[in-house]
Amino acid sequence: MVIPIVASLPICPALADEGGISFWVPGLYGSFAAVPVAPGWSFSSVYYHTSVSAGAGKALPRNGQIVVGLDGTGNTAFLQPAYTLAPPVLGGQMQFSMAAIVGHASASVEATLSGPLGNAISGRRADDVGGFGDLYPTTTLKWNDGPNNYMSYLTGDIPVGNYSPTRLANLGLGHADRRRRRLFLSQ
Repeated sequence: MVIPIVASLPICPALADEGGISFWVPGLYGSFAAVPVAPGWSFSSVYYHTSVSAGAGKALPRNGQIVVGLDGTGNTAFLQPAYTLAPPVLGGQMQFSMAAIVGHASASVEATLSGPLGNAISGRRADDVGGFGDLYPTTTLKWNDGPNNYMSYLTGDIPVGNYSPTRLANLGLGHADRRRRRLFLSQ
């Protein structure tokens, strides 16, 4: 006999990055993220460069405006001190960390509208910003089972970074992000 199980999850509205930097950095949790580490203090740093563009055929609504012809670059460093507990917690290894961002970002948009009588309206806007971004506290719990490593984490965003909703380029997210939970398997 099969007994159906009904689960209810709360429905929450999605929060976009709203013109700020992305909360998720590509490769942040790579294949060795769940490997146990030595207890005590550690420090990691990651340099991240990105260059993005969206042509005039891609309209991006932003702050009540339509942005087309977007080009952007970002050069940021992620600096992350961490502390790993020596005694096991729930049979695993617990770590607390706080990542900070420092860097520079630039963005520009350019568009030309052509009318039916050959009239054209053109515009360009550029923006750049440097300084500090948001803070990202993270707690991880890692387990090791032979060649397999498992990790669960809880993270969020403390919005203290250089952000303005009227700018095209930002180093902050612009709002406190909801807590994120994930479970990873690494071999």
